[in-house]
Amino acid sequence: MIVGKMMFAGGLAGVICCMVALLVLPRIFEKQRKKLLEKLEEEI
Repeated sequence: MIVGKMMFAGGLAGVICCMVALLVLPRIFEKQRKKLLEKLEEEI
């Protein structure tokens, strides 16, 4: 029973981590993309 509860808790933690990553990562990539585009425009 204890192992089952631990696995369930681990699964929940994994799902939460994935949801947070999906929400946060796009914003980070967007900022990096803007910086890269600005650098490219300056060089051209």
